[in-house]
Amino acid sequence: MNVYVESNFVLEHALQQEESHRCNEIIRLASVGQITLVVPAFSLAEPHQAITAKAKARFTAGGGSPVLSHLEANRPGQSCFLNRNSRDFDDPDIRDKLDGLNCKFFPNFIPALAYVTSRIRTA
Repeated sequence: MNVYVESNFVLEHALQQEESHRCNEIIRLASVGQITLVVPAFSLAEPHQAITAKAKARFTAGGGSPVLSHLEANRPGQSCFLNRNSRDFDDPDIRDKLDGLNCKFFPNFIPALAYVTSRIRTA
């Protein structure tokens, strides 16, 4: 299973914020090979403020999103996208694109981790 994350996941983990222990568990699952963690390069390089302001524009700009581009190019069987910036992704068109690519969106890491672990158990 591919698990897509962006800058807010990286910051949550790095700054040891509220849900960082769930980030740690997701990273652990990737480190033991149970999932593939996909982190676009911009999520490590751009400042958080710039990503937040541009996230929706990037995502809806005709497939310009790194997450959408990766999903379209690779067509993984099962995926999910974790991004706590739900305001930018609370858009029916974006959700439809993700659903069409068999990628479930989670604006919170708690249910995301539950989803990932349940899928690993049934795989």
